[in-house]
Amino acid sequence: MPWAQSDYSAAAQRRIDYFAAVAAENSAEHWQLGLDTAREWLRLINASPLSAQQVASIVDRAQMNQRRGTGWSLMAFSIRWWASRRGFTVPSFEEFYRQADSMNGSA
Repeated sequence: MPWAQSDYSAAAQRRIDYFAAVAAENSAEHWQLGLDTAREWLRLINASPLSAQQVASIVDRAQMNQRRGTGWSLMAFSIRWWASRRGFTVPSFEEFYRQADSMNGSA
């Protein structure tokens, strides 16, 4: 069954809570970036209308950072899924993860 908007909002709020807690304990930049990204995702979930550029930007950010830990990985997968279900063009599953591997020297 497809997720409703409220499901995506709840997922984004869980990422906000997670990244806020981790960022409070650890000053590494990627935790604050995760918090900022989760907040932006929640804003976009509730925004109308959405532009392809806004969605592409957050999908790109998620893709670039998805290997920074479980929180990032879960959020990246969810953002990609949300964007595709909203009808926006997203990288294929394989491309989404292959590109991340090549950016991290794993390809």
